[in-house]
Amino acid sequence: MRLSPSGLRPQDVLILCKLLSWKERKWKQIDLAHELFLSQTEITFGLNRLIRAGLVDENKKRARRLASIEFLTHAVKFFFPPTFGRYTRGIPTALSHHALSGIIINDDLQTVWPHADGEISGMSLDPIYKTAPDAAKKDPDLHRLLSIVDTIRVKSGFRVNEAAKIELTKIILKQGRQDESK
Repeated sequence: MRLSPSGLRPQDVLILCKLLSWKERKWKQIDLAHELFLSQTEITFGLNRLIRAGLVDENKKRARRLASIEFLTHAVKFFFPPTFGRYTRGIPTALSHHALSGIIINDDLQTVWPHADGEISGMSLDPIYKTAPDAAKKDPDLHRLLSIVDTIRVKSGFRVNEAAKIELTKIILKQGRQDESK
């Protein structure tokens, strides 16, 4: 299991992105567990780690958006570097997902999370956490966020990374209050 120097685990990034995609929705831990295909124990421990990292409020109900932007745009690529595999069928991610299609043109080989219900073929990229593809299939907003995070994780080059960071920031700030402190 990969751990970041802060003690965060890959599933914590998935939990954080889900909270960000839910905007201001009221939820319970069982909802989060169900949507992310995680156990309630994994959710509890993940939320506690996110609180210690300053990415979720002490009530475990809201992501701290400015801190999340900082973490997702600068730290994730170092703490959870991408792992590529072979050419396979899967679900589009990174630049292969339409999240950045109006900003960046992807002439490269498609990038996919390996999955039996895959829509396209391409170079496999291990998702941030094993349940991310199934969770993303149920939630287009989560899929969009995770694909942009993957674009940043694969270190696509300065221009692409900057466009991904700008888009991620716009999405996160548009979905929540902008007056939160880090």
